[in-house]
Amino acid sequence: MPVTTPVPITTTGGPLAAVDTDLLVAPWFEDDPAGAVPGLDAATGGEIARAIASKEFAAQPFDLFLAPVANADWRARRVALMGGGKSREFGPEIARKLAAAAGLAARQRRIGRVAFVLRTDTSSAVEVTALAQAVAEGLSLAEFNVGSHKTDEPALGNTPVWTITLTSEADGGDCARTGAGRVQQPGPRARQ
Repeated sequence: MPVTTPVPITTTGGPLAAVDTDLLVAPWFEDDPAGAVPGLDAATGGEIARAIASKEFAAQPFDLFLAPVANADWRARRVALMGGGKSREFGPEIARKLAAAAGLAARQRRIGRVAFVLRTDTSSAVEVTALAQAVAEGLSLAEFNVGSHKTDEPALGNTPVWTITLTSEADGGDCARTGAGRVQQPGPRARQ
């Protein structure tokens, strides 16, 4: 039986430009304009606006759009938008599924560090804790490889180092104040 080492999920807050990661994943909704997450479109050199205008990316559930970060001031190397469907339907269940899908996509691409953006503009302060928990569960679910016992499927890459980041311009302490810093990791990690 394969042995895996649990990977902790960290949380952070502050400007997205300061998040040091290989892939910054942001949920995106059908009614979002290109500037829905401040600075993200500019960081990609306008690729998000172009993709939305051309309908290359329509933000249907689980659509994936990848773009390199063109702004040298940003620490992330790439941005991924994960289609979240209609914003009014967004909640913990959809957040969990989006995080799991994003995590699997990152593993397929063998990306080492992934930050999932918890958009505080789509939820109330009370709901942020539930969303952070759901995202942590989704990222943990992405660590499971159903094909690990098969001989004919290529193995997924190693589990990335996960980070959940709030879109708030506040410092990382806001994560703890909202509860995101106290995310309980599901499964074997909780049983040490």
